[in-house]
Amino acid sequence: MILLDSSVLIDLFRKKDKSKSYFFELLSEENDLAISTITQYEIGIGNKSSSSEFWNDLYGKLIILPFDQN
Repeated sequence: MILLDSSVLIDLFRKKDKSKSYFFELLSEENDLAISTITQYEIGIGNKSSSSEFWNDLYGKLIILPFDQN
């Protein structure tokens, strides 16, 4: 499992050719990609409603780890 930082997700969002993003490079090495709920929150703060569909689709493909003591 690879835990992604928001910078990797933002890079994916901004690239016109998504296959040339660091996200896809990591995906070729590991199938289990995860983000924390903190990363999800960070993206949500800067998210425009017009891009919500992109983010919601991406979140559905990632493991989202809760922020708790464990």
